[in-house]
Amino acid sequence: HPLKCPGLLLQTFRTVLDWGLLSSCMDVARLLGLAVGWLFTGPYVAFERRAGEPETTELFLQRLRLSPTVVQKFLRPFFEAIYVTPLTEQSSVLFRFVLRMLGVGGAALPAEGMRAVPEQLAAKLRRPVRLSSRVHEVRPDGIQVDGLWADYDAVVVAADYPSARSLVDLDHLANTRSATWYFAIDGPSPIR
Repeated sequence: HPLKCPGLLLQTFRTVLDWGLLSSCMDVARLLGLAVGWLFTGPYVAFERRAGEPETTELFLQRLRLSPTVVQKFLRPFFEAIYVTPLTEQSSVLFRFVLRMLGVGGAALPAEGMRAVPEQLAAKLRRPVRLSSRVHEVRPDGIQVDGLWADYDAVVVAADYPSARSLVDLDHLANTRSATWYFAIDGPSPIR
C-alpha cells in the first residue's frame, strides 16, 4: 500500500511500468471509483443488497473492466490464496467486503500468533470451552457430546467441510487443494 509504506513508492512505480502505465492508471481510476463509494456506505452494505442471482468475483472484475494484467498478476493469486478457491466460485459480495477492509483498514497478525484469536474469544465466554471432544449432533440451540446435550443461545459450526457436512445439511462441493508453507527467520519481525 503506497500510502502506508511511502518508502516502497519506487518499487510500486516499477511495477506500474512493468504492467503498463496506461492500463495501470485505468485500473487505479476504476478501483478509486469503487473506493469512493465506500465513503458513503457502511462496510456491510454489500451483504444487504443481495437481489437476484449471486455474482461471482470473476464476473464482478470483468464488469469493473480491470486489466487482465492486474487480475492475473495480483487479484487472482491473492484472493484465490485467501479463499482457496477459483474466482469463478467466489462470491463478489465477500470479495468487495475483504477488498474494502484491506483498502481502508490495516492488515495485522496478533503478537502471540493466530492461536491468540480463539484464545481471546474463549476467554470472554460465560462457560468454559471443551476441547478435543467429538460433537455427535448439532441443532440451532445445542450440541450433543458423549451422548449428553448442552443447550446454548446459538451454535456455530466451525469445522472442516467434511466434518461440518456430517453435522448440518450442506450441499456437496467439489474438493479444492491447498498447500501451506511456513517460513521462519532468526530475529525479530522485519515488519512493524
